[in-house]
Amino acid sequence: MDKLRSIMYLLVITLLLTGCISIPTGDGGKMKLSKDGVEIEGKDGEKSSIDLDTDEGGLSITTGDEGEESGVTVNMGSHAEVPDEFPQDISLPTNEFLVMSGTSPKDKDDGYSRNSITLSYQIEDDDFVESVEMYDKYLVENGFEVERIEIGPTMHTLMGTKGENSLTISVIADEESYLLQFMYFYE
Repeated sequence: MDKLRSIMYLLVITLLLTGCISIPTGDGGKMKLSKDGVEIEGKDGEKSSIDLDTDEGGLSITTGDEGEESGVTVNMGSHAEVPDEFPQDISLPTNEFLVMSGTSPKDKDDGYSRNSITLSYQIEDDDFVESVEMYDKYLVENGFEVERIEIGPTMHTLMGTKGENSLTISVIADEESYLLQFMYFYE
């Protein structure tokens, strides 16, 4: 978490020192720096942005034009939140432990892709086995076909498939805490 804050502060300082300027990228696009973040526009007009909010300790990265449903969004720190499309009946840790959330819409040109949501929680506890058992039970009780993968004693992955939807839950532990990650793919 300290590493993330250091990177965010470095970006903010860089932005403050440069002010609000527009820089050509060399490929026909341009990059606009401001106190609020960075906006990158490709020669085809597609925009990506990195929004900084240091008052609340958050970082948001978005691709695509604002308001479009075609962009990928990654939120960290105070900007991370559980999207409404994530299954409401699954038990999640409190938001204070949510360190990252991401959404990616289905690529309209690709018949194989699906919408996706990623959530990452950092839990300050060493009892991760309970989490593995609880989420395994959730998947089975909700009709998912479950594949269990154990990579050593500290990494467990549960991959559940139900029709066109899938939910992968990974638990990666160290001595004092564990990372709990959800990847939900849906139509």
